[in-house]
Amino acid sequence: MHKILFMNTIQKLIPLIFILILFNCGDTKNTDNKDSIKLKANPENSKSEQDTQTALISQGKKLFNSNACAGCHMPNNTAIGPSIKAITTIYAKQNADYIAFFKGKAEPIVDTDPNQVFLMKTNLDSYIKNLSDTQLEALIAYMKSVD
Repeated sequence: MHKILFMNTIQKLIPLIFILILFNCGDTKNTDNKDSIKLKANPENSKSEQDTQTALISQGKKLFNSNACAGCHMPNNTAIGPSIKAITTIYAKQNADYIAFFKGKAEPIVDTDPNQVFLMKTNLDSYIKNLSDTQLEALIAYMKSVD
């Protein structure tokens, strides 16, 4: 019985995995201005600190687009997974730990549908867990920069 249920779940996920692969192959350049990075001006930061933050966000955006994240998560719209804005809003409200989630040490709090969680954990295990703490911080900086 459990084997049949597992096989049915896998069969349902195969099209989603195919779509994920399809979205992540090819050109990742984004020329749409609505998805551009928006830095929040902070007069207390020096130009050097702002340049460092801009570079961190830029690195995070590249990581986001090259590590299967962009195939499911759009900046402001729900696609296969919740939008980046929805994720950052919920994480801010719950003061949740992005790094713990990315490293598989915390359960999902945004989308808890079992099929979505399975697909997401596959991506976390395949790509995100291998990133360094510095790369994870860049990824988080990019996500938080989405306006």
